[in-house]
Amino acid sequence: MMGCNRITVEALRPVLAVFALLARICIPGFMLTQAAAAQTAGLSEAEIDARLTFIESRLDAGRRDAALWQNGWRAAYAGVAAVQGTLAFTENKKDDQVANGVGALRAVTAFTLLTLRPHPGSKGADPVRVLTGETRMVRLAAAELLLKRSARRAEERYSPRRHLINIGMNLAFGGMICAFGDCADAPLSVLIGIAGGEAALWTIPTQAVADLQAYRRRFGGQTETRISWQMLPAPGGIQLRGRF
Repeated sequence: MMGCNRITVEALRPVLAVFALLARICIPGFMLTQAAAAQTAGLSEAEIDARLTFIESRLDAGRRDAALWQNGWRAAYAGVAAVQGTLAFTENKKDDQVANGVGALRAVTAFTLLTLRPHPGSKGADPVRVLTGETRMVRLAAAELLLKRSARRAEERYSPRRHLINIGMNLAFGGMICAFGDCADAPLSVLIGIAGGEAALWTIPTQAVADLQAYRRRFGGQTETRISWQMLPAPGGIQLRGRF
């Protein structure tokens, strides 16, 4: 099944990447009801309730660790940003001001990224419970998606891409120190930044991975809604196509 909407605003071109990100995050949720009904049509009410109860209990059990990781690292980044930001304005030497200013900017960046991309399990099963106006089939699809996203976040510790992003971003901040301050300050700053990023990756709670495996063993797979989106060029603008 395919849905298609046409957007004819020429000004969208400069912000195409941002729009694509928003579409990826928001539109699947909008289409969830129809897709979930098709995916869960073969399940009885008792089966849906059993699956939903299982996932909600596991999400709630992992909530404390996920929230601790989320809020702990946000607090750490906020503290570093405050300290280094203050030093950037109070140090007498320009090179020290630059090094601390870049460090503060790096911490603010990390804080912002973590805020925009929070741990999926940090609120337990609450995002599922708020769907009071939806059918149990839709709630099950949402619960499965939330559990899988939590497991994917845990598996990021093994993702070469995530580690390379961490290294690359810190090298970029080191380059800023070289460009505006003393290059001798860059290596230590880069190493500290990489170490902090690696610590954040390797401390992501992993319980969701075991929970997802247990769910698959017990219920023989998932009914998870699968939705993909493409943005294609079209006369006068862009075309958004969705498959589910």
